[in-house]
Order: sequence, then structure tokens, then C-alpha cells
Amino acid sequence: MFPVQLYKFGKQDHMERLAYSGDVHLYPASKFNNGSLPKGAHDPSELIIEQQLPPEAKFYVIDKATGEKSYLEVLDVSPLKTLPVSDYYTFCMTTVCNLSMFHEFEADTCVVINDPKKFLLSLMKTIEARMPGCACWFDYVAYYSKKKFYSYDFSFREIMFAKELDYAPQNEFRFVCIPPDPVEKLEPITVNVGQLLFETSLCFKGSFSPSPLERP
Repeated sequence: MFPVQLYKFGKQDHMERLAYSGDVHLYPASKFNNGSLPKGAHDPSELIIEQQLPPEAKFYVIDKATGEKSYLEVLDVSPLKTLPVSDYYTFCMTTVCNLSMFHEFEADTCVVINDPKKFLLSLMKTIEARMPGCACWFDYVAYYSKKKFYSYDFSFREIMFAKELDYAPQNEFRFVCIPPDPVEKLEPITVNVGQLLFETSLCFKGSFSPSPLERP
């Protein structure tokens, strides 16, 4: 199911290049721990899910002969960390447009993507042509407490679409691209999906009535 609309927040010059020229900037997941990023983008746990046992957790052994439980003294338990097999590219959007999103991303402009299906499929086709053998997905982000114990391990795909509960108000929808061969750290890239292959509008901070985009 594709969203009715998607929103991308950022600085006006970058957002105009996206809307006018179709330049899509893909950001590696490994870069989200950069402390200089806006509050809404900075995520030190992007590449990891860390499951921590609750303090009240108890361990015991059962005597096979008697069936009796003997509780163990636990001195320390390391968290269960799930890591992806490779760094990956992301293009993060949201399904909501309000003033708080401008603040979250220190943005002054928002690109409204009015045809998400057309945009996402165009982006996928462009990246696959540039990077043969890559794998692309897009989906809604699922929000978890990454310090909670879930009693099961997470898949690579679940890691890519998982974020801390603190980010839940963003209602993120993201595009993800995995390189054909595992890479520890990727660098940002820009791909071009073609001028106005998708219908867009520009929405500026403080304004919530996007108008049709017209080339100046």
C-alpha cells in the first residue's frame, strides 16, 4: 500500500533541486550517528537493535530428576545486539506535514510528493541501473524500544526499518538500498530520477497549503 502523499523536509536549495531537477540524495545509515545532524535525523542506534533483559529477569535450572528449580545468581548480562551485514543507503520521508517536522529537521522547505508510487518506482529503477545487483525496498518504519527484550532476533530487513519509539511522531516512510556486496561504511550519493518525473509541490515553513510547483 502506497501512502497518499509523502513529505521530504530540508533546506530550500536542496529541496528545490529535488523538486525541479529530480536530484535524490541518498544518505548511508552509518552517517546517522553524526552529532551535527538535526535532532530528527540524528540516530546513534540506526545500525543496531540492542535487546536488554529487564532488571527483574531471573535465571534458573531445573533438576531433571526432581523437577525442582534452582535460581542462579546473575552478576552481569550483556545485551543482545543485532547488526546488519552491510551499511545501506536511505532516503527518508514522512507521511505528515506540520510545523514540528520543520523544527525536527531544522528545515525551511518541504517537498510534497503527490504520486509516491511513481516516485518510488522511478527511484528504484534509477538506482538499479546505476548499481546492478543492489537490493531496494521501501516501507513504513516500525518503532520499537531498542532497550527492551523481545525474546527473538531481528532480521536485516527489520533493522533497516526499525527506529526508537522516541521518533514515532515522525511517521517515517523510507526507501532503502543495499549494495550488491557488503560495505562497512558507505558515502552519500546523488542520483537523478529525471526532471519532474513525479508531481510535486513546495511547502515552506509556517505554510501548510502547498501550491503546484512552477519552474521560475
